[in-house]
Amino acid sequence: MERWQQHLSPQPDGCIHWTGCTESYGYGAFSQGGKQRPAHRVAYEMFVGPIPDGAHIDHVCHNRDLTCQGGNTCMHRRCVNPEHLEPVTILENLRRSPLVPYGAPPREACPQGHALTEDNTYIHPSDGTRKCRKCIRDRHRAAYAPKPPKPPRDTCHRGHPLSGENVYHHAGRRACRECRRINARERYWRSRQ
Repeated sequence: MERWQQHLSPQPDGCIHWTGCTESYGYGAFSQGGKQRPAHRVAYEMFVGPIPDGAHIDHVCHNRDLTCQGGNTCMHRRCVNPEHLEPVTILENLRRSPLVPYGAPPREACPQGHALTEDNTYIHPSDGTRKCRKCIRDRHRAAYAPKPPKPPRDTCHRGHPLSGENVYHHAGRRACRECRRINARERYWRSRQ
C-alpha cells in the first residue's frame, strides 16, 4: 500500500493522477505480483472489488470533460480515483466517450454497406477499433476458398512443346518425351563412366 500511495497526485477536479510509469497508451502501470498491470484496474480491484469477466474500466471523468482531446496523452487515463472508475462492456465504453476514434461520429455501416449493429460489430481488444464481422468472414472465406486450377502449360521446364507426339502421361500428369530421352541418355553415359 505504501508503494501505491507514493505514486498518487490529487487534482482539483477530483481525479487522482498516477505519477508512476505509464503504458504506451497513456494508462498508469503498476507492478503487482511480478506483473505489470494497468493502475486504474488495480485501483478498482483494491478499493471496490473484482472486475467482472470481460468488463473494461470506464473513466467517467473523461466522459464528463468535453474539452479533453483524448488519445494517448489524455490525463484522464492516469486517473485512479475509484469513484471515477466503472466496469462496462467495451462497446458501452466507446459509446460513452465524447470522442470516438479519429474524431468522427460513430459509423452506422461499414464501407461495404453492412450495418454496424451490436451483433455485427467486433471490437479489437488492443485498440478498441470497431470492425464489421461480415467483412471479416468474407475476407476469411476469400482467403481460404479453393483456388481455380492453373491452365495446362504449353512447354516443359526445358522449353520443349507439350503437345502432339512429344507428350505422354506419367502418374496422371503430362510429361515431355524429349526430356525423357535426354535423361535416359545422361543416365546411360553416367553408368558407362
